[in-house]
Amino acid sequence: MRKDHLVGILLVIAGVAGILAPVSAQTPFTIRRPRNGAVVREKVRVEVPKASIPGGSFVAFAVDGDFRVATAPDNDRSPVVTFIWDTRSRATDLKLAQSMEDKYTNEGYPKEGPHTVQAILYDVQGQQQAESAVNVVVRNTVANPPRQPVRLAYRFQLDEEVNYTYRLNGQLRDMGNEPLGQNSVITVEAQWLQRTEDINEGWAILTQKFTPDSTAMVLNPAPNRLSIADQRVFVQMQPRGRTQIGRGSADKGYFLVYYPIDLKPTPARVGDKWGGVVRLMTDPDTGNAKSFPAVHTLVGYEWQQGLQCARIESAFKGVQPILQRMASSGTSTIDVEGERVTYFSPKLGRVIKSVDTIRGTASLPPGALGGMPGAGPGGGPGGGMP
Repeated sequence: MRKDHLVGILLVIAGVAGILAPVSAQTPFTIRRPRNGAVVREKVRVEVPKASIPGGSFVAFAVDGDFRVATAPDNDRSPVVTFIWDTRSRATDLKLAQSMEDKYTNEGYPKEGPHTVQAILYDVQGQQQAESAVNVVVRNTVANPPRQPVRLAYRFQLDEEVNYTYRLNGQLRDMGNEPLGQNSVITVEAQWLQRTEDINEGWAILTQKFTPDSTAMVLNPAPNRLSIADQRVFVQMQPRGRTQIGRGSADKGYFLVYYPIDLKPTPARVGDKWGGVVRLMTDPDTGNAKSFPAVHTLVGYEWQQGLQCARIESAFKGVQPILQRMASSGTSTIDVEGERVTYFSPKLGRVIKSVDTIRGTASLPPGALGGMPGAGPGGGPGGGMP
C-alpha cells in the first residue's frame, strides 16, 4: 500500500554592543544545509550543528525575516537541529510578505526565485548570540519538462490501493464579505482509501472508503460528525476521465469525496485548453455531486512529492440549489465559481494533489439557512487533496 499526498511567537532581541564572539571555536554557529546559492524545491531541510548550541539556548528559524519556528536541541543522537521549510507554505506575517512583492504573492505564498533562510541563536535569557543566513533559489517548476506533446491518461491497476487526505478550510461570509458570526468557520478533514476493484473493457471500478473515525465537519465552535452514506458508492472511470457513478448494496463507509477532472483526449502541449466539467460533492449525506462546466488549461509542469506533474488549472462556474433540508423556507440557489488546480503525474497516471478555491454568493430571505448554524450568503476557500 502506498501513501500519496502558525503560530508566531514574540522574540525579544536585546542589542549587543561590539562584535559577537563565536559560540565555539571548533563548531561555529552556521547553517550547514542548504548551501549558500543552492537551488531548492518543495520541502527544504535546514540544518544547524547541535554542537554549536550551548545548553539552555534555542534557535529561531526565519525566511526573508518572517519567523517560522523556534526550537531547542533534542536529546537524540542527531548531530543537527533541523527545520523543514515548505516552499509552498504561506508566510506567518502576511503584511511583511505583501511588502516584498518580488518574493511573495499577495496571498503570502513564496514566489519562485531568491529567498533568504535565517537561523538565530538565543541564550537562556532570550538574548541574541549569533546569526547565520544562506541565500537560496526556489524552483518548483520543472526545468526540463517532458517532451511535448504529452499524452495525459489515468492508469489503473487491479487491486491497487492509494491513501488520500482531504482538507477544507472555509468561511461563510455575507454580501459585504464579512464573516457570519462565531459559527462561520467550516473545517472538513478526512482520510480515505481508494481501491481499484475491477477493470472491464477500459472502465475501472473505483471505490473510496473512509478511514474509520477520520471524517469530521466542524461549524465552529460546535463540532458535528459528517454523516456517511449507507450505500457502497463507486465510480466507473475511463483513462480520459469520463465517469459514471454507481451504487451497490448497503455498506456504510463508502463515499465519493473527490472526482478527478477530464483529461485532454489528444496529446497536450503547455498552453492547451479543453472543455469539460469539475464535479463537486454537494450533498454530504448522500455523496451526490454536481457537474459545473469548466475550461481546463495545461499551464506547465511542477514538482510535487518528488514527481514531475502537469499543472492543470480549471475555471468553473454554475448555480447550485441549497439543500431543502437546510433551508427553513423557500427555494434558494447559490452562484458558484471557482478554480481547481490539479497536479497530475503522467508517469503514474494519477492525481498527486488537487486544490479547489470556491466562491459562492446568494440572496437569501431571513432564516433561509436556519438548519445550518451561522450560515448565510457568502463563500470561502476550498480544500485540497491528497
